[in-house]
Amino acid sequence: MSYAEQIIVQKHPLIGIQILRPLKALSKILPIIYYHHEFYNGRGYLNKLRGEEIPLESRILAVADALEAMSSNRPYREALSGEKIIEELEKGKGGQFDPQIVQCVLDLIKQNRFEFCDNRTRETKHSCQSYKKLILIIDDDPDLCLL
Repeated sequence: MSYAEQIIVQKHPLIGIQILRPLKALSKILPIIYYHHEFYNGRGYLNKLRGEEIPLESRILAVADALEAMSSNRPYREALSGEKIIEELEKGKGGQFDPQIVQCVLDLIKQNRFEFCDNRTRETKHSCQSYKKLILIIDDDPDLCLL
């Protein structure tokens, strides 16, 4: 992807909130969308926020968005395997992603409460859609992770 194309792609959170702004019922989620590409280490976009400066819901959406992206076929690559997704989450822990949220997702995977789909086969299974509905609630207690 060229630098000019990267700039266009990086504007999508702003474009998303511009599209949703007229829908008053969705006004509370606009900040979540706007900040979901901020990286935990401060190297994301649009505002270079870091750590707790990023709204919790945006940090959760960042992980859920990455899970969806990695587990889906893209024009430039096949969906990643569950093992590769786990590896990528581990690599992003503390960098791109909030380490507590990543750990929560990894714990869910280890507890068999989260199922990866093999989207490479384009097979649709009802149970495999669960990751698209992933909702995480992180409390002050790092051991608390609820679906």
